[in-house]
Amino acid sequence: MRGLRRSSVLGRTAALAALVAMASLAGGLGCSGSVGPGRPAGDARRPTTARDGGPRARDGGPTARDGGLSDRSTGCKPACLAGQRCVDGFCYLGDAAPACPVQPTRPCSAAGGTGTQTCARGLWGACVVDRCTDASATPPACGFTPRACAAAPASCGAVNHQLPLPTHFSAASGGASFLATDAPQLMLPQTLPSGYTPGACYPVFNYGWIPDLDHYPAATFTTEAPSNATAEAFAAASCAATGVPLEHRRPPTGDGVWASGAPTSKGCRTQVIHASIADHSLYTVFLPPSWSADAPAGTYPILFNGQYDLHANTFREYGPLLARVVSESGLQGRRGVIGVLWNGGGAAASRTMSERALAQFASVIAQVAERYHGNPQWIVTFGRSRGGVTALEMASNPNGAPYRVVLAVALVPPTLIGDHARLGTVTYPALLGAVAWSTGLADAWLANWTYPSCAGRPALTGLRGWQAHLQVLVGTTDPAVANTQHSLLSERFLGALQRAGTQVYLQIGEHDNIVPYPHQARYATELRARGLPAQVEVVLRGGHTSLRTNLGGGGPAFDYLERMVRDAGLALADPAQSLAAAPPAFIRPGIRFHRVRRGDGATELVSPAQGHYPFAIDLPWIVAAGTGFPVVAVGEPGTQYELASTHVPTGAAAGTLTGTIAANHTHELWVDLPSTQPVGTYRWTLRIQRPGQGWQEIPSTATPTGALCTTEVIPSEPPLTGDAASAGAQPPTLPAYPGTNWGLSEY
Repeated sequence: MRGLRRSSVLGRTAALAALVAMASLAGGLGCSGSVGPGRPAGDARRPTTARDGGPRARDGGPTARDGGLSDRSTGCKPACLAGQRCVDGFCYLGDAAPACPVQPTRPCSAAGGTGTQTCARGLWGACVVDRCTDASATPPACGFTPRACAAAPASCGAVNHQLPLPTHFSAASGGASFLATDAPQLMLPQTLPSGYTPGACYPVFNYGWIPDLDHYPAATFTTEAPSNATAEAFAAASCAATGVPLEHRRPPTGDGVWASGAPTSKGCRTQVIHASIADHSLYTVFLPPSWSADAPAGTYPILFNGQYDLHANTFREYGPLLARVVSESGLQGRRGVIGVLWNGGGAAASRTMSERALAQFASVIAQVAERYHGNPQWIVTFGRSRGGVTALEMASNPNGAPYRVVLAVALVPPTLIGDHARLGTVTYPALLGAVAWSTGLADAWLANWTYPSCAGRPALTGLRGWQAHLQVLVGTTDPAVANTQHSLLSERFLGALQRAGTQVYLQIGEHDNIVPYPHQARYATELRARGLPAQVEVVLRGGHTSLRTNLGGGGPAFDYLERMVRDAGLALADPAQSLAAAPPAFIRPGIRFHRVRRGDGATELVSPAQGHYPFAIDLPWIVAAGTGFPVVAVGEPGTQYELASTHVPTGAAAGTLTGTIAANHTHELWVDLPSTQPVGTYRWTLRIQRPGQGWQEIPSTATPTGALCTTEVIPSEPPLTGDAASAGAQPPTLPAYPGTNWGLSEY
């Protein structure tokens, strides 16, 4: 572009611990006997006998004479699960460890065990028995049998909902109020008033809810109030899909007091406890139909998603998925899993990437473990975008909170938050709206905007839009600090994830309109370079959305995230999966490339040369003279590129951008347009040269839609709110594949 200037930019609780210990002593976190909720492990009931309705313990367990196993297969009440054997009234899985004497001081080897084992007291069946076990884990013999539940579609209407559901918002007080049910009216019209002066204080929220450093809209209340009809329709749809009745329930107080009645173990129904409060945030719990109030600590694995407004997530996003998976998980003898939805610390502009969010997550897990017998060592986190950040950040667990994530399913997560904020320009148009949401002011998206003093937030006054956005998100205006302390791509989080050994399913989009693809590609590269167990699915021509594919086979396409969550939930609910053993293989390690077909939005598997990322470059659809924008590329390291522009109205060459892909598979340039830049349409042409190869021309129609790759230069930035500016800067996208950015790609 004429007058174009170019510069290179470098990429820049004790309570839970006690519960974990209790669950471990009570049989290996889910491998235990019937200990009532809140009962310390040391206070477990003495062995029962036939006289009081339980199996006779005799000498504390199977005898050493037969190695702890025999052919006796009857006498266990309740009956053993599939894959278990009944021995002297106790249920064991497979070849259980041999019995050891009651005296813990006697070597296990004397009772048929090995020298590496010790005699440990634990809970199996309904009795306290002594067994030989490895020091690091308890035996996988489980006597706790889930309640037998079967689908009963005829009972779909036989539920007692506790309605209306709370929003915890009071219109009278204009703020949070526990169990209040008013609908907040926080949003102002997204149209600037006539005669508006840029830089004035026109907020996104009313009630004075302009985010500052510590307070966010709806941290402890919801921004949406579902009607009774909405709640009933949700329950009916879930039951129609699974045959399991679903019941809505109100939450307990912060101290765990159930004013509306605690969840019940009677009947086989999925119970949804809405909007519990934990550490200045909200979460909703889905209990499986097999759930029991008398289950031992650590009985139920946890499926967890955290993002945005709680009720919006429950009724429009991941609530239906969790309802289906949790309901299925408690049928046909499965133990069941617990589902959790969390608002990530606030509905809009919360610090899900902050230190506070890490502590909040640990608090939520502690409550789920204490109140509902969830297992803090068997967590699956999942989500897209901000939910993907939550999934991977909490799986990393850099502060060493007492929990473990065994699988993280993450789609298009922001991975380098400092640079992500700085790239909030027309090249990534959805970020324009995000800046307005996080700052609370409508025109924060403008290139030269600074936070106004009239907003009454001295700590933010004078900051550029992206700086204020970053300050609100993670508490710093320094991109380097945000990158190294709060980003998934930092050594802090990558190293912690590596130590955790969490399996990762990662999906990234080549032309994402809000999360720069280069950051996603760098994260995927790091996972593979460090040898982490990771399955990476790259969606070429894809955007900020979920992959739907049939993996090249027959049959209908499926949502990959939903498939991963369902498969993981049912695998963990399987009683044959010991919660004292290693996690199963949830993923297919490696990298695959999918390409979105133009026109119908369907996907197909492709095989790029040498498995490298195909070359792709992000460009703006529209830009104002006198502003700047980034040009960001991904490809094989060492690949050179030349990107030329032509002013279509005059046919004049407007300049050429050049660059070389770095070792991290990315390259970034920043383009500054002078205020005198001629307006009109500019057409882009691209050619690339891989190491050791000749130059290759990339057609100007190699865009996500197949349309000619152009950028429209307009005289100045229009007076729009952030959301309106975001919508106006969006390129045409595939109707079936939203969230797609503009640019060129060799695929």
